[in-house]
Amino acid sequence: MRWLIVLGLIAGCGSSETGVRGDKGEVALPAPGMEVAPASIDFGALPLDASAVDSFVIRNPGSDPLQVTEITLSGDASFTLPAPPPLPLEIASGGEVTVDVAYNVRNIGETAMVYVAGTAPETPEATVDLSGTWAQPALCIEPDPILFGDIPPLCVEEQTVLLESCGDGELTLDLIAITGDGIMSFVEDAPELPLVLAPGEGLALRVQFAPEEEGAVEDLLVVGSDDPGGLREVPITGRAADGLLCDGVGLFDLEMEAEYQLADIAFLLDLGKWHTALAPNLAADLADVTASIRAEIPDVTFGVASYRDYEPYGYSMYPYELEQQQTDDVSLVTDALRSLTYSGWSSGYATGFEAVYQAASGNGYDESCDSSFDSARDVRPFVASPLDAFNGLVAGTEDVLTPGRGTEGGMGFRRDVLPIFVLVTHSKLRDPGIGDPSPGGCDGDADMYAAYEAVAELGGKVIGVWGDAGILFPDTRGQLEQLAIITDSYFDIDGDMIREPAVVPWDGSDYQFKKVLVDGVLSLAGNAVFDKVELVLDDPHGMVVSVTPDVYYDIAAGNPVPFTLEVQGEVVPTPDTSTVEVTAELVADDTIVLSRRTLYVLPN
Repeated sequence: MRWLIVLGLIAGCGSSETGVRGDKGEVALPAPGMEVAPASIDFGALPLDASAVDSFVIRNPGSDPLQVTEITLSGDASFTLPAPPPLPLEIASGGEVTVDVAYNVRNIGETAMVYVAGTAPETPEATVDLSGTWAQPALCIEPDPILFGDIPPLCVEEQTVLLESCGDGELTLDLIAITGDGIMSFVEDAPELPLVLAPGEGLALRVQFAPEEEGAVEDLLVVGSDDPGGLREVPITGRAADGLLCDGVGLFDLEMEAEYQLADIAFLLDLGKWHTALAPNLAADLADVTASIRAEIPDVTFGVASYRDYEPYGYSMYPYELEQQQTDDVSLVTDALRSLTYSGWSSGYATGFEAVYQAASGNGYDESCDSSFDSARDVRPFVASPLDAFNGLVAGTEDVLTPGRGTEGGMGFRRDVLPIFVLVTHSKLRDPGIGDPSPGGCDGDADMYAAYEAVAELGGKVIGVWGDAGILFPDTRGQLEQLAIITDSYFDIDGDMIREPAVVPWDGSDYQFKKVLVDGVLSLAGNAVFDKVELVLDDPHGMVVSVTPDVYYDIAAGNPVPFTLEVQGEVVPTPDTSTVEVTAELVADDTIVLSRRTLYVLPN
C-alpha cells in the first residue's frame, strides 16, 4: 500500500519521465520515437527545367507505435512532395516510411524545408533542409574587345579568340559570325553548329585582319548561345595605316614629328630671408602660375621642394627638403606652397645648386658620411639604393600613393617627360666649385656643374626666379643666368623676339611676373629646340638594316623629321612572326622621347 501511495504521489507531480525507479533500478515505460534522415538533401546543379527526385525516411525506434501528425513543405516552389503519405500516419515500433521530394529547376540558389511532427515525446519534430540550383550556362570570350591596332595595307595579322563555357552547366553555341566591313574573317571556317561545350571547355577561333587599303576598320564577332545574357557582340577593330610594305625587302620613307607638349614642373624655393609680407604673395603667385599652366597643358604634374643652407652655416638650416612630390593633383601643390614657412634670418647663402641636384638626382645627402640620417642636416634619398648617399640604409621619401606620380629623379618625374626646375631664390647660391665654403658631405657638396649634370641626365631645363635680391646679392642673377645657359634654357622674356637665358625677376605680387613665367614654361615645353634628334628602333628580328640620316641637329619642337629605312630582314615564319613589329622612337638629346610609332613587316 505504501508503494501505491508513492506511485500516486509521483504521478500527481506531473513527471515527464519515461520510467520509474524501484528496488531493481529504472524501468522503461512504453513510448514511440521519431528519427528523420537525412537532415538535408542537396540536388546539386541541374539544367533549367530539369526534374529530380530524392527521399528521406521517417523511422520509429521506440517501443510503441508513432503517430506522424504533420509533414509540410515551405520555401521555393521548385520543391514539391509528389505523393505525401496520408495523415495521421502510424509507424509501428521499429518501422519506417519513405517520403519522396521532387525538384524542378527554375532558378539559381533555390532552398526549401520539410517539417515533420509526431507523437514521440523525446523527438516530437524534425526538419529536412532542401537545396538545389540551376546549372546556368555562361559564355566567356577572350579577348574582348579584339584589337588589332595599326598594320599597313596588304599585311595580314591573326589573333586567337577563345569561346569558353565558364558556367556551371553545358553551353550550347548556335551562332558564330563576323559582321561589318568584311575585312576581318576566320582563318578556318567556324565549326558546325549547334555545338555543346561542357563546363570549362573552350573553342579556339583564329580571326584574321587583312586590310587592302588605308583606314579604320570596325567589325563584330557575333556569338549566339543559351547563355542567359543573350546574343554577344564583341567589337573587332584595326586600322590600315601608312607603314612598311609586306614584302620584307625595300626602302620605306618614315616621317616622325618632334611633338612635345608634356612637362613636369618642380618649384624649388629658398625659404631664408624673405620678407614676411611678400612670402604669401609668392605662394599665391605660384599657385596662379600652376593653374594657368594646367589650363594650357592638361597632362602636367607639379612638385614642391624647399631649401635654405647647410646646417653648419646657420640656425635651423637644411640643404633640401621635398614638400610635395610630382603629382597631377593641383590642390596638393597649392596646399604645399601655402604651408611653407619662411625664415627672417639667412646666412647670406642658399643651397640652390644642392637643391637642383637633389631634385634631379634623388641621391640624398649625408653630411657626416656615417650612413645614418640626421634630420637636422641630412637629405633622404628619393628611393633607397645601394648607390645613394647612405648606401641604401636610409628609407626614401617616395610616396607610392601620390596621384599622377612618376619614378624618375628626386621628385618623381615621369619617364619621357620634360622636367622643368623653377629655382626661386633670394640669396646668393653657395657654389663649392668656386671656393664657397661647404661642409663636405658624402659624394661632395653640389656646385653649379653637379646641378647641371643631374638636370642634363634627365634632359631637363631650369628657370631661375630672382626674388628681390638685387640690392643685397647682385651676383645671384648672374648665377641663375649661367645655370640657364649651361642647361640650354632660353625663352623670349621681354617680347623682343630674342630668346634670353631663362631668368625672371620677382619683387612682389605682379601680373607680369606670372605671365612671363607661364610663357616661359610653355615655351620650354612646346617650343623647345633640341640639339640632337635621332631615330631609335626596337627591332628584335633585325628587319631594318639602315636608317638615313643617322641624326638631325637643332630641331625645333613641332617640326617633321623624315627618315628613310632600308628593310631587308628574314625570319622563319611562325604564328607569332606572321607580322613582325618594329617600334620606332624619335629621341631628342639622348633622353626625351618625342614621338613613337609601331611599324609592321611581313618577313620573307
